[in-house]
Amino acid sequence: MPLYADHPIRRSRQIIADSLGVMWCVGAIVIARGIYSLVELLGRPGKALEDAGNGMSGNLLNASDRIKDVPLVGDSVASPLDSAAGAAGRLADAGEAIQDTARVTAIVVTLVFLAFAFGVAAVVWLLPRWLWARRAREARRISESAGGVELFAVRALARRRLPELAALCEDIVPAWRRGDPAALRSLAALELRRLGLAPPPEPATAAARPG
Repeated sequence: MPLYADHPIRRSRQIIADSLGVMWCVGAIVIARGIYSLVELLGRPGKALEDAGNGMSGNLLNASDRIKDVPLVGDSVASPLDSAAGAAGRLADAGEAIQDTARVTAIVVTLVFLAFAFGVAAVVWLLPRWLWARRAREARRISESAGGVELFAVRALARRRLPELAALCEDIVPAWRRGDPAALRSLAALELRRLGLAPPPEPATAAARPG
């Protein structure tokens, strides 16, 4: 399957389009990473909350363990500390939940952005390039087949503008009716030029027979 046109101008445009398409995709990936990092920053307060909760819970539990060794009043004094340690643990869990939510949100937003960016690239860049490559492959195959030149000549007469046809030859239509090979090739080349393809190959001349 041909990737680029034969004509230099059309080929240059395709190369520029491919370069811009690759740059668009790479830029989308870079921006997506920035979006992920930015949205994930929303979880930083949760990290601070988790650290504070874990620190408070650990300190309260240590204090509770030491107070439990005090005779008579140890258990009664340690019970509120255990309750406070449990509350601090729930605070740490809430901080962890905030971080998880921020992380999931960052992933979702990043994936949505990438889907949009790659979707635009597919519609604006990849799909037209693929369609052109498929048409160019079929056009080349037909132009090299028997009767292909005549087929493209008919299409040129039906689809090309009158100034384009007149520029080929003043009597292009009568020449086509006579089956003039030069006229047929000129018309076929005009139609193939629309896809940026080179003219159809000239038929091989028959070798001269020995006298």
